[in-house]
Amino acid sequence: MMTKLTRCAAAITGAASVLLSFGCAQNVPQLQSSIELNPDLPPIVLHHTQYSPFAEKARIMLGYTQLKWYAVNAPLPPRPIQEELVGGYARRIPLLQIGADIFVDSDLIAKEIAALSHQPELDRSQQSTRSQQLVTSQEPELFLPILNSMSKLQFLSGLHHMMPFGQMVRFTRDRLGAFSDFEQPTMDRALAQLKLEQKNRELADALQGGPYLFGQSAPTIADFSAFHLRWYRASLDYPVITEQQPELMDWYQRMDAIDHGQRTDIEPKLAWTIASTYSPRPIPESMTLSDRIGKTISLKPNDTVGYATPAIEGILVGENQQRYVIRRQTTHAGIVHIYFPKQAYGACF
Repeated sequence: MMTKLTRCAAAITGAASVLLSFGCAQNVPQLQSSIELNPDLPPIVLHHTQYSPFAEKARIMLGYTQLKWYAVNAPLPPRPIQEELVGGYARRIPLLQIGADIFVDSDLIAKEIAALSHQPELDRSQQSTRSQQLVTSQEPELFLPILNSMSKLQFLSGLHHMMPFGQMVRFTRDRLGAFSDFEQPTMDRALAQLKLEQKNRELADALQGGPYLFGQSAPTIADFSAFHLRWYRASLDYPVITEQQPELMDWYQRMDAIDHGQRTDIEPKLAWTIASTYSPRPIPESMTLSDRIGKTISLKPNDTVGYATPAIEGILVGENQQRYVIRRQTTHAGIVHIYFPKQAYGACF
């Protein structure tokens, strides 16, 4: 979404009168100021924004699995609550916090939800090769086509459909500042539309006559990965699935009917209290064999917008072929462990 925001920023002034004619209802949840903590079961906390597609993926996965979870809303940067936990990576949302352990990136978050709920069908690495390929095609590879297949005015009006005009302007200014020193990846609009059509055909082929992808009777990680970026486009009031695609529309509506389940919105600083109350999980011995264990390292995600993400620093305490675990000493939240993927799949900037 940042690429399109930067490209269309010059159109904001001229489009303002059009955008002001759009309405945008905002649901402001009541925040719980305290929670009862179980010393043996750290709570699940999702740091999110309302309009993030990657956060919506996590929200409906948590809802589908019926895990009890707590929501912390992350404001536009700066994000002091999240910065205390993960440093400069706080620009990226969502973050999944389990006590003093924090998981970043869409794929790692999905794996953790799968493990917590004992539902391996939600873990990409435990699915068939075909399913894994579709997840890659429909999540990281769909990001640019979803955004660049809209015109500038469509994107701006869609943003205001999603958020109030003042917030939209602040959002755009923030992204302009964050990306001002970088050349951003982009895609020609006609090519983006073509790729989007190809991705929809690929999705339709994978339905195979069943209610969910690959003929499954219940959703798997492939369904959640294919849904959330299309949800984002629909939230912008420019859906990419139409009534002329009835099988895809039926699938989309089934996914869209999944709610956020046992969600409780809490005061943001409770995230610090939760982290400081628990100790990070023990690191498996198999992850402590690297020569770099105990050394300070700096990590940046390697996805579409990773180049503009500030590095996160910490002491390496675990590493395997899929992830790093780094230790951070914080002022307000105590010691936290950050789980960081070696191959990023996606997050909102």
